[in-house]
Amino acid sequence: MISFREISDSLLHLFFPHICSGCGSDMLNKESNLCMRCIERLPATGFEIQADNPVEKKFWGRMPLQYGMAQYYFTPQSLLQHLMH
Repeated sequence: MISFREISDSLLHLFFPHICSGCGSDMLNKESNLCMRCIERLPATGFEIQADNPVEKKFWGRMPLQYGMAQYYFTPQSLLQHLMH
C-alpha cells in the first residue's frame, strides 16, 4: 500500500526535481548536490595519504603546521570551479 508521504514526495519531486549541480541530471537523492557520476569525475589528489605533500610544502616556514592537504585539484573552467562559484 502506498502511503500519503510517498505520494506527496513523488508530487514534490515532479514539480521541484532534485537537479545535479554538476551535470543537470535528475537525481533521486535529495541529500546530495552531485550525482555519483559527477562525484567520480572530481579530480582527487590523494594527498591525505601522502606525507610531505605539495600543500604542506607551500606552508612550510610561513606558519606552524602539523598537516595540510587538498581533497581535489582545482583547474579553471572545471566542475569544481563551477561548484565553488
